[in-house]
Amino acid sequence: MPRAHSLAVRQDVVQLHHRGQTLAEIAAELRLPYGTVRDIWRTFRDGGPDDLVSGYERCGSSTPSYPNTVLERACRLKRKHPGWGGGRIRVELLEHLPADAVPSVRVLQRAFQRAGVNRPRRSQRPATASIVASAAHELWQVDAVEKARLRNGAEVSWLSASDVFSGAMLAAELSPPSSMAERHDARRPRVVSPLVRALGAARSYPGR
Repeated sequence: MPRAHSLAVRQDVVQLHHRGQTLAEIAAELRLPYGTVRDIWRTFRDGGPDDLVSGYERCGSSTPSYPNTVLERACRLKRKHPGWGGGRIRVELLEHLPADAVPSVRVLQRAFQRAGVNRPRRSQRPATASIVASAAHELWQVDAVEKARLRNGAEVSWLSASDVFSGAMLAAELSPPSSMAERHDARRPRVVSPLVRALGAARSYPGR
């Protein structure tokens, strides 16, 4: 007969499933066989919390209990080293205590939760300050679309500018411009306009 799991583990299964996780996801997170997680959920679903408590106490081997001193020692290590997980702290305990006196990683994790020494998980996406426009033309947004295929099969690219406050479209330019796209000779460099001045030393202005 399979080993009976502690009441805390069975309650974890029920709580995680109530939060929307699938039985397969719960099995992976708690490192339990899928069939065990399924049976625990069915027991709770069919009989309620009372069956969840009593149904497993009559079978399998009992889960060993650990002295509070061992759990307190683990919590002290967690406070001193917030970046250490349950596995690392268990290895540290095994260096000073016999194996049968050291709780499992899951028991240590629950002890950390009760003691409030767990380090909050970092957000996967870094927080960025959002800029909000309070008036028209205070902030513009420029978007580029590259090689978008139209219904007729043609591919076009364009650059658009819009006002963030009002949402109005300010401009939309095809890329490349139609004059360059249709005439190959227009792509070649031409004589520089006389209005464009050559680079050089900055002019000096009297009195400045």
